Amino acid sequence: MAAPAQNPQQVSSTPLSKFEQFTDAEQLAIATHACSNPMTMLFMMKFIMSDRVRPDDPRIAQGKAYLASAGIISPERLDQVFPLSPIPA
Repeated sequence: MAAPAQNPQQVSSTPLSKFEQFTDAEQLAIATHACSNPMTMLFMMKFIMSDRVRPDDPRIAQGKAYLASAGIISPERLDQVFPLSPIPA
């Protein structure tokens, strides 16, 4: 019998557990960029202040698109960390 499809809210995680899926070097790249870029800082603040990270939250897809376009984290790596949140075209 096939497992039932998961509701995106059921696969939510804490911001810390999600952030820790990045390597130390990736975490440092995000933090370093945030020190000099207000948009990255805003993304970080919203991420940190959230109580849960849900794949159906459009802000996750927007954050992924921003991190990729800024060259901080590759789109492929972001898809590994956030597989259920597609980057908008």
